[in-house]
Amino acid sequence: MKLRHLPNMLSILRIILILSLIAFWRNPFSWVPMIIYIVAVLTDILDGYLARRIEGGATEFGAKLDGFADMILLAVSFFLFVPQMFVFSIIFPLFLGAFLLKMISVLIGFIKFRQITTTHTIANKFFWVLYFLSPIIYFFSVVVGGADIYTGFSIYLLAIFALAVVVTIEEIAILLVLREPDNDIKTFWHIKKQNEKPKVTNV
Repeated sequence: MKLRHLPNMLSILRIILILSLIAFWRNPFSWVPMIIYIVAVLTDILDGYLARRIEGGATEFGAKLDGFADMILLAVSFFLFVPQMFVFSIIFPLFLGAFLLKMISVLIGFIKFRQITTTHTIANKFFWVLYFLSPIIYFFSVVVGGADIYTGFSIYLLAIFALAVVVTIEEIAILLVLREPDNDIKTFWHIKKQNEKPKVTNV
C-alpha cells in the first residue's frame, strides 16, 4: 500500500468501526464498544493529520470520504450514546433538533455542490472535540467510576447543544456563500479569500 493512501484507509476503517457499534446498541456503555468508539475517533484525528503531512495524501476524494465517514460517526454515535445518557429528559430533544439542523446543512451542501460537504472551521473543530469526548467522559466517570455527575454532565451537554447550533448556522451561511466546496475554511469571514482562490482538482 502506498503511504499516500493511508489517510483514506483510516477513513474507511472509521466507517467499519463505527458501523460495528450498531451490534452493541442494547449496551453501548461497556468496554468493547467504548474501545471501538475511541479507536474510531482516533482515526478521525489521524487521517486529517497524515493527509496534511504525507505528499499526495490530501486529495479531493479523500476529503469527500472523510466527510462521509464523519457523518456516519455523528449519526451512529448520536443515536447510540445520547439516548443512553440518563440526564435531564430535555437533552435528547434538543440534541435531536441540533442533529436535524446539521442534516439541513449537509443537504444544502449536497444540493449545491453535489457532494457531502462539511466545514472544518475553528468553531466546528472545537465542537467535535467536546461532542466526541462526551460518551468517553460519561463512561469513565459515571459507568466505571460511579460518580454522580448528572447535573454537571447535563450542563456540559447543554453547552455542546448551544455550540452545535452556532456552528451549524455558521456552516449553513458558509455553504450558501461559497462558490466552490472547501472543507478547510476557518471561519465565515474567510469566505471572500477562499472564493478568490483558483479551483484546484486533485484525484
